[in-house]
Amino acid sequence: MAKFKDSTGKEWVLTINVPVMKRVQDRTGYHLGKLFNDDCKILQEITSDAIIFSGVLYAMVAPQAGGLAEDDFLMALDADAIASAGDALLEAVQDFSPSRTRPLIAALRNKGQQVLSLTNEGMQEAVGKIDAMNPATILNSISTSNVSAPLASSESIPAN
Repeated sequence: MAKFKDSTGKEWVLTINVPVMKRVQDRTGYHLGKLFNDDCKILQEITSDAIIFSGVLYAMVAPQAGGLAEDDFLMALDADAIASAGDALLEAVQDFSPSRTRPLIAALRNKGQQVLSLTNEGMQEAVGKIDAMNPATILNSISTSNVSAPLASSESIPAN
């Protein structure tokens, strides 16, 4: 079962079925059944924009909200909650998909996790390099390179 937690710790269940698809389409204009059409264009549109994605999420969980206003729901979505909800959305899509396509979606989710892992490793490596830098050496290098830069001689400046 696809779940995510918002920043308050409340757990939300993402399920895709026909009523959820209709509610999302009515409220946002996005058809969850077409997420993978046109090279995943709709999936990319939804998940690359936090505002659009948050609206889709609220439409999906509205019956669970128990009268919680959309703005209050949105206030509880921080970056970690949105990332977790993105994973949950793909899990919900996989759960809703016909059995013959579930392995393909599972492979897609796995590749996405691998890309994320490599991205995190690259960021950790960059942080390591930044941590290894000596601020005094950097400052000295900058000021030395600016002072020691050759000045243009008057001979190299064209006369009018």
